[in-house]
Amino acid sequence: MNKIPRIALVIILSSILFAGGVFFGRTTAPVRYKDFLPLSDEQHSVIRQVIEYIEKESYFKEEFTPKKIYQGIIRGIVNSLGDPYSYYLGEEDYQHLRDESRGYYGGVGIQIGIRDGRKVVIAPFTGTPADRAGVKAGDVILRVNNTPVGPLTLEKVAGTIRGKPGTKVTIEFGRGEETYEVELTREIIKIVSVEHKIIDNNVGYIKVTLFNEPTASDVRKALEDLKNKGVRALILDLRNNPGGLLDSSVEVARFFLRGEIVSVVHSNGRIDTLRGNNPFVDLPLVVWVNSGTASAAEILAGALQDHDAAYIIGRNTFGKGSVQRVWGLDDGGAVRLTIARYRLPSGRIVDEQELVPDLILPIDATEENYIEETLKYLK
Repeated sequence: MNKIPRIALVIILSSILFAGGVFFGRTTAPVRYKDFLPLSDEQHSVIRQVIEYIEKESYFKEEFTPKKIYQGIIRGIVNSLGDPYSYYLGEEDYQHLRDESRGYYGGVGIQIGIRDGRKVVIAPFTGTPADRAGVKAGDVILRVNNTPVGPLTLEKVAGTIRGKPGTKVTIEFGRGEETYEVELTREIIKIVSVEHKIIDNNVGYIKVTLFNEPTASDVRKALEDLKNKGVRALILDLRNNPGGLLDSSVEVARFFLRGEIVSVVHSNGRIDTLRGNNPFVDLPLVVWVNSGTASAAEILAGALQDHDAAYIIGRNTFGKGSVQRVWGLDDGGAVRLTIARYRLPSGRIVDEQELVPDLILPIDATEENYIEETLKYLK
């Protein structure tokens, strides 16, 4: 039997439940755990009882280690918020998250979220294993490696799908009334967040796949190149863009807008309003969106729409308007928490309603349909 040393158990429980004057996370003000977790003597006793029963009786007691108890307590605290976008990340998962923010990680190339309590694909990234297999924005994830994902946290599902390049993962999806299963080979996902070109009638086209660290700089370079080539109008393609870094999205918005871009409404009532004051692009602008347009991408599209600075074409967006922040922890892991909600210049909160395009296209609209409707508007 892999019995936990009594001293280890005492240390774990003491540090989590009884410590006084210890900093909670890495906030600047100390939070006393005993105040934050006002457990009665009876509740403390029950926790000890559960651990003792596991040690004595559980079939899986060999897996019961101090590290797993410690991480389980942390996950339980965060999961008690009932927010699918708040979770604890172990050291490996935290490294994956940092790699994603830099546009480089091992996986199949999908961003996932929650809709109506189900895990869904926000968007597949172009050219990735998931995209090549025909996975679409809005597909519901049912099973990963034959394990139902319903009871799992969002972080757990994402962590199961990610993995070492060259290994395989089997995912069962639902689309409408149908289900389908694909076996995908994981690979290094290198996200090229910005691409640009000139299409018909001298119209510039910029596709933004994700808002990561280099995105704003890359969009600026694309805009400067297209302006130097004398384009008469611009398309900003945000389809299947699951969001990313708010700062990056706001910086791109500043290329086009003067005035309020977005307000960040915090839980304590504080409101931070982010603005633009020196736009350098003054060309007709059409923005393409669909159900895979989410979060920071919705902020950009919504701000442009509220200022009448762009004509929005496509499908209703995903509808995720909350702000998450990640704090590194002393164990090498991290905690990710929802700290605020976005409010657009018109007062709209994206979490409560999807963005509705100015022109709604059929769900099966092709690239040619988008171009055709764009050119009609620009005439």
